[in-house]
Amino acid sequence: MSSKNIMPEPKRMQDFGEDSLLPSVKYWVPTGNLALDVVLHGGWPCGRFSMVYGAEASGKSALAAIACSQVQKMGGPAYYSDPETTVDEDFFTDLGVNLDKDFFYDSPGTLTDLFEGRDDKEGNVIVYGIDRFVEWKNNTYGKDVPAVVVWDSIAATTTQEELDDRGTEERQYPDFARYLSGKFRTSVRSWAESNIAVIAVNQVRTKIGISFGDKKALYGGKAPNFYASVKLYLNDKSKIRVKKGNFKIVAGENIEALCEKHKLGVPFRFCEFPLMFNHGMDQTKSVCSMLKGFKLADITSTNIKFTCEEMKGEVIAKKDLDDWLKDEDNYWELYDILNDAFVV
Repeated sequence: MSSKNIMPEPKRMQDFGEDSLLPSVKYWVPTGNLALDVVLHGGWPCGRFSMVYGAEASGKSALAAIACSQVQKMGGPAYYSDPETTVDEDFFTDLGVNLDKDFFYDSPGTLTDLFEGRDDKEGNVIVYGIDRFVEWKNNTYGKDVPAVVVWDSIAATTTQEELDDRGTEERQYPDFARYLSGKFRTSVRSWAESNIAVIAVNQVRTKIGISFGDKKALYGGKAPNFYASVKLYLNDKSKIRVKKGNFKIVAGENIEALCEKHKLGVPFRFCEFPLMFNHGMDQTKSVCSMLKGFKLADITSTNIKFTCEEMKGEVIAKKDLDDWLKDEDNYWELYDILNDAFVV
C-alpha cells in the first residue's frame, strides 16, 4: 500500500478554525522599557512560562515586580510568590505596584505550598498557592484577562523532606526536579488557557571543574529550561555613582540583558539599561543606547535627532522621551524601527 493512501491530507492554517488547539499569545505584558520590550519581542508572553536569571543584585526581582505593575495597568491581577522572603512593601510601591489592587503576596515554605497552597487546621488560608490563584483569577476575571504570576525564586524554594532533614542532598535534588517536572506537565495548558504570564526568577550557580564552555548552572533540574518559552539572562555590568558633597553614592546599576531563548521570536537579542534604586529602569538612557548602537539617531546631551528613514530629521528632547512614548502610536513606531534593526 502506498503512503499516499494512508497519510491524511495536510491542513492549512486557516482550515483549523477558531476552536483549534494551535497556540497563540493574546497578550504581552510590557517590561516598562521599550528597549527590553524589543529584546523580548513585545514583553512577557501571557500563557507562557518565562525564566529570568543572573548573578546576585542584577535586577531580577525588580524586573519581575515591574511586570506585576504593568499587568495591573492592563486591568489584570498579579501574584508574587516569594520563598526568598527578601522584599517588602516599599520595594513594590517604588516599582509602581498597587498593593490595594488585586495584588497577592505569599512566602511559601515548601515547593508543594508554592503550587498547591496550605491551610491551617481550621481551614484558614496560610499560603494561597499558584494553583488556587489561577482558579480565583478565572472565576473573578475570566480566562480572557491577562495576569502575572512571579516565582522568586526557584533556587530559594525548599521541599518538606529538606525541612524535615530526611534524606541526603543526592536524594532531595532529584525529588525537587521530579516534582517540578510533573507540575509543569499538568499546569502549562492551564496557564495558556488562562492567559497567565508565569515568570520564574532563578539564581546562577557556577559549575565546578569546568574549564571550557558555559559555566552557568541553574537550580531546579532540566524542566524549567525545557518548558521556558523565554529565558532572559541579566548581568550587572557596572555601578552608577552620583556625587553628593564629597562622596560618590551608588545610585543604581548598569544591567546587560541577553535573551538566551525565545520560542516565539528570535533569540539572542540584547540591550543595556540603567536600573536605579527606588525608581526602576531608566528607559530614556536604554533607548538612546540602542538607537546609538544601531546608528539610527545622533544623540547629544539634551536631544535625540533621528537619522533613520522612517523618522529622519525629527528631534526629541531626552527629557520628553518617556512622555512621548506614552502615546501608543509613537511607541509602536519606534518599536518597529528598533525591531527591524535586529533583522539580519
